[in-house]
Amino acid sequence: MAQDAWTEAFDKITEGANSLKEVALNRHDRDFDIWHRQARNLLLRYAPVKIPAFDEIRFASDFFLGKPDIEQIDINDRIALHSDVDQALDLLEMAKTQVAEELRLKKSRERIKGGASFEYPDQTKPSTSSESVVPPPSQEALKHEGMDALPGLVEASDLTRREKEEALEEIDRVRQALEQSHPDWDRIKRTVKFLLDFDKTLALAAVPLILKRYHDLTHR
Repeated sequence: MAQDAWTEAFDKITEGANSLKEVALNRHDRDFDIWHRQARNLLLRYAPVKIPAFDEIRFASDFFLGKPDIEQIDINDRIALHSDVDQALDLLEMAKTQVAEELRLKKSRERIKGGASFEYPDQTKPSTSSESVVPPPSQEALKHEGMDALPGLVEASDLTRREKEEALEEIDRVRQALEQSHPDWDRIKRTVKFLLDFDKTLALAAVPLILKRYHDLTHR
């Protein structure tokens, strides 16, 4: 997708959000599901690390969600919807800024290499060829070291430095949770969802280890 096109895609989602804020009574508005799906797909393509935060936005109040679906349709929940849409817009703006910065850095690298033509890649992860190559942990290391091997797997990945930092922070959070005698399942679940949306290779290695550790702690 060309640079102008991706910018236009973000602007279109922002326009849709502002339209919802003006006319939607609640999240049952006929245009909400379309906008929500498009916004999530946009983040999934350009900033998958933001998906867990986006999925936690309820776009509704506790009062609204506590009512049966048939009653929800006529409830005026505009205040909560407006606030949550603003939260989504903040998230989208951060994602847009992140993509723009990655584009700028990649274009600068291409210019330094000799002015090669620039196209936005299908994937949002820029090349990390300038970084030192770290060998990934072997399957044997993953088996014996367990979650202690995950930081090495992150460092050996082709993620950007910022993405690596986000992944390491999330892994550290779940490791702290799993140090408790009764780990919080919601905390574990958030990390699992984060990893599934974040990177396939990392998720395939990390999620089984996290779930095994949680199972061992809760089924002694």
